[in-house]
Amino acid sequence: MRLRLVVGALVAATVAVHTPAFAQSQCDAVAGNLVANCGFETGSFSSWSVGNATIYDGVTDAAGWVNSGRYGAYFGHVGGTTALAQIVNLVGAGKLSFRIRNREDGASFFRVDFNPGPNVTPTVLYMETQNLAYDWKTVNLNVTGSGSDVLAFTFRHDPSHYSFDDVVLTAVPEPGTYALMATGLVGLVAVRRRKK
Repeated sequence: MRLRLVVGALVAATVAVHTPAFAQSQCDAVAGNLVANCGFETGSFSSWSVGNATIYDGVTDAAGWVNSGRYGAYFGHVGGTTALAQIVNLVGAGKLSFRIRNREDGASFFRVDFNPGPNVTPTVLYMETQNLAYDWKTVNLNVTGSGSDVLAFTFRHDPSHYSFDDVVLTAVPEPGTYALMATGLVGLVAVRRRKK
């Protein structure tokens, strides 16, 4: 009986060591991230709306094209733009970050828009007309949401591609929230001292 348990434990340990784990994107590990499929780990653009995509836009697991996890997106629309968008539910202040890489020198365009509700002109949060290649960089932006907002990215890259990954949007607690939490903690300390 003991021999069976030992053999079973060894087999289980061997399988665990040689079974690859699911690759999680950095953005999947961020608590409170409001962006679905933030690292494209479905292997597709599910949860995103994609407009005017070409054969030069997609999701890949090719080495060098992914920032973290197993998959990343790439965009290389020639002569036009591809839009990637998602409706997010942010109320109040938020922080947006993402990772992007311009793979080759040449004519390129990238823009981030945030539309805080219907009938409102989108706010251009970030734009670059970068003609020089650069390695992975993180872009951090502040946003203010209305509860049903469109987060949109627009890409154009005539000679090559942008690599894109790890989109994170989180709510930032208002200062009043911190004051309320501090008051609660002071109350807990006072109650605990009384019991002693």
